[in-house]
Amino acid sequence: MKNKLQKLLDEYQENYNRFTYGHYLDPKVRISIQTGQLCPHTGVYSAQINGKIEYRELIQGYKVEPFIDSETQQVYNDVTWQLLRRENGGNVYRN
Repeated sequence: MKNKLQKLLDEYQENYNRFTYGHYLDPKVRISIQTGQLCPHTGVYSAQINGKIEYRELIQGYKVEPFIDSETQQVYNDVTWQLLRRENGGNVYRN
């Protein structure tokens, strides 16, 4: 799982850098979920929190818990996570 997550992290960082600097605009909108909501699909999600991209594997049907920064122990209760890859290989974009 670590190798898959690292590859995904590298790919996402590359795309994020292009988007941040205005070189890349994706017309599709990814499935997203906020803290406190029930997860719609099991898979890997990402969020930008305090200037860093964070990743989490979330499980369908479970409530998304607040994010706790491992360095500062700060709790983030209002985080929007975007679906990067579904466990079942399904679509990650809204219809």
